[in-house]
Amino acid sequence: GYTMAAGSDVCPRFLFPRLFYRLFAFHSRQQGYTMAAGRTVIHVLLFGFLAVAAAATGSSSIPQSLVVDTSPTSVLTVEQAQSPCGESFENDAKKSNLTLFVETCNSNSPGGMRCAKTSKRFEYCNGHHWLSMCPCSYHLQEKQAGTRVNPGRSCNDIFIKRDGRVKSGPYWIAPISSAYPFLVFCDMETAGGGWTLVAKVKGNDPLMNRQNTAQWRDGRLIGHTHNLNDENALGLAYSVVSFRDVMIRSLTNPQKHLAWRHPVTFRNIPSIVKSCTRVANGVKISGSIYQLDYKGNPVYHKGCTELAYGFMGGDWSFAQTTVAGCPKGYKHGHVGAVIGAFLDPSSGDRSKAGQNVNCIADFGVGGGYHDMNVANEQYAIMANWWNKGNTQTNSWNSHAVFVR
Repeated sequence: GYTMAAGSDVCPRFLFPRLFYRLFAFHSRQQGYTMAAGRTVIHVLLFGFLAVAAAATGSSSIPQSLVVDTSPTSVLTVEQAQSPCGESFENDAKKSNLTLFVETCNSNSPGGMRCAKTSKRFEYCNGHHWLSMCPCSYHLQEKQAGTRVNPGRSCNDIFIKRDGRVKSGPYWIAPISSAYPFLVFCDMETAGGGWTLVAKVKGNDPLMNRQNTAQWRDGRLIGHTHNLNDENALGLAYSVVSFRDVMIRSLTNPQKHLAWRHPVTFRNIPSIVKSCTRVANGVKISGSIYQLDYKGNPVYHKGCTELAYGFMGGDWSFAQTTVAGCPKGYKHGHVGAVIGAFLDPSSGDRSKAGQNVNCIADFGVGGGYHDMNVANEQYAIMANWWNKGNTQTNSWNSHAVFVR
C-alpha cells in the first residue's frame, strides 16, 4: 500500500543505500511496477539484508550504525515535544497509506509503522520485530512551516500557516528574494505575533548610530539574529523581508515595546534608507515610547501626542551630520533616527512642539543627538525631550527591531 513518496521517505532513506534504492525504483518503473506491487519485494530484500547483518554480527539486534539520527537542528515546539505521536502525524501518515500503531509486530503485520511512546522513535515492522528508525518528531516537524525543510516566507507566514499555535523562538524562513533559507528569531506572542527580527541595537553604544552606513544602508551582517542575546546585530532579514508593520521592543521584556503600521507594504528597509526619503505615515498599533526599556527618570520618557512613525525622521530642520549615508544637509532634526517616531517638520514642527512641550519630540534607533560632538550624543538609541534636549533621554537599554 505504499506510494513512491511514502516508500522513499519511510524505508530506504534509513535502511537502504540511496544508490541501491534509486536503481530499484528505476527498475520498477521500467518494468511497470508500482511501489504497491513491489512492497513484497522490499520486505524480502529488507529482511534478507537484516538477516545477513545479524549473521555477520552473531546477534539479532540491529547495529547502531544502521540507525541514522535525522533530528532537525531547529528547536521543537512545546506541543511537538509533548505529543510526538499526535493527530497531525497520524493524519499525514494515513494519507500515505501507512499502517499506524499496530499492537504487535509479527508475520501478519509486515510494513506496520508506529511512533513508540516510550522511545519516541519511529518504528517499522519487518514481519518479526520492530526496527527503530528516526525520532517521531522528525516526521511530524518536517511537515510544519518554519523548519529547515519547509521554511516560511517570514515569521508572519509561519504564524498564519500554523494557525497562531506557535511559541516565540528561532524558525527557518526563505523570503522570495533570498537565495537560501536561514534561521531567524520570531516573536510569535507580542502585539499579535508574527514578527521577524531584523536588528538588535545596544543601549549606550555608538556603533549603530545615524552615521553608520555599513549596516543601515548597506545591510552588512553582524552579530546574530536567531536569538535575543544582548549585542549589536543586523541579519539577512533586514534586507529581504517585506513588511507593513514595525516594532521596537526590549530584548528582555516583550511588554516594553512600540509598534506601528504603514498603509503600504515596503520591499525592505534598505530600499527606504538608500532613497533618503522620510517616511512618516505609520500609525501606532501597540505600546508607546513611555513603555520602552530605559534607564533614569520616567517623567522624561513620555512621547508627544502628535508623533509620526516611520523612517529617516526628525523633529526640526537641523542638518548637522550625514544620516546612514544621506548627504549632509538632510534635515534630521535633533535625533534623526533611521527608525523611530518624531514630530514631522513638514507639518510645522515649531507650532506642534509648542503645543506638546514636556514630551519626547524625536526618538529612535539608528539615531544620535544634534551634531554628535560629545559621547552621550553619539548613542544609537536616542530621544529629544523638547526644551530639555537629551540630558534625560540618552540612556536606554538594548532594543530589537522587528518587522511584519
